[in-house]
Amino acid sequence: MLWIVFTILTAVLAAGHQIIKKKALFKEHAIVFSMNLATIILILSVFLIPFANFSNIELSHVLIIYLASLLSTVAFYFLAKSLRHKELSAVSPFTNLSPALVAIIAFFLLGETITKLQIGGISLMVVGAYVLNSENIHGHFLEPFKRLNSKYFLFIIIALTFYALTATIERFLFLDGVTPFTFLIILHFFIFINFFLLTNIIFHQHIGAMKESFKRSGFWLILSGVVTIVTRGTHVYAVSLAPAVALVIGVKRISTLLSTIIGGEIFHEKGLGRKIVACIIMLVGAYLLLF
Repeated sequence: MLWIVFTILTAVLAAGHQIIKKKALFKEHAIVFSMNLATIILILSVFLIPFANFSNIELSHVLIIYLASLLSTVAFYFLAKSLRHKELSAVSPFTNLSPALVAIIAFFLLGETITKLQIGGISLMVVGAYVLNSENIHGHFLEPFKRLNSKYFLFIIIALTFYALTATIERFLFLDGVTPFTFLIILHFFIFINFFLLTNIIFHQHIGAMKESFKRSGFWLILSGVVTIVTRGTHVYAVSLAPAVALVIGVKRISTLLSTIIGGEIFHEKGLGRKIVACIIMLVGAYLLLF
């Protein structure tokens, strides 16, 4: 049951990381923040080299890891952009939708069945999303759902879907003999390359913007980098030990409640009680999806 210990540790670290990111994103653009953070994480990855094993890495493994890096890059940027423009206590509960997305994807693409308990879990998540968006609603019953029709909610859904696919890729690679730390080092290198290309070619943000960002938020960037790499380390280790990826994702969701409560208090966000209730409802739904 060692995977449970590492998953809970990952949840606590993930909650802290969300709060740190929100703090930094008050001043920084999402793409510049992501580029600087990817750079710091790549540098910190050097400390993982003694724990890695590159002897059994094949070209097919590298190509699959690059696919995972593309998914992670887009997911990280979309979540950072949503976090910058939305309250932390509003974004965090929505990340509980990840297990539901995994179940739905598996149903349509893999032909897996969805049990009655899982249907109940997905229904609870819909209820939680409704509660989350029901502040000061005096109009039509469907008004809270209309609030979900925003690009930031779409960004969150895409990010969660991509992270779910990445977790599946991780599990496949670990079963094929790739060690967790080897995977992380290669993944971080590719994520750095991806963000470098995005920042310079797509968003036309050059080195000067990154230097200015580091001057403003260097402490939070370094702290975020350290917490990120430790969080990813405990996460991939938990995935390598767990009997199923879904179990790790389910337990890890505790982080959303922690970041909703703690982050909401730190940033003095409105409607915190309602958001905590919504988060708990969605967590119960996520738990039911494990059966």
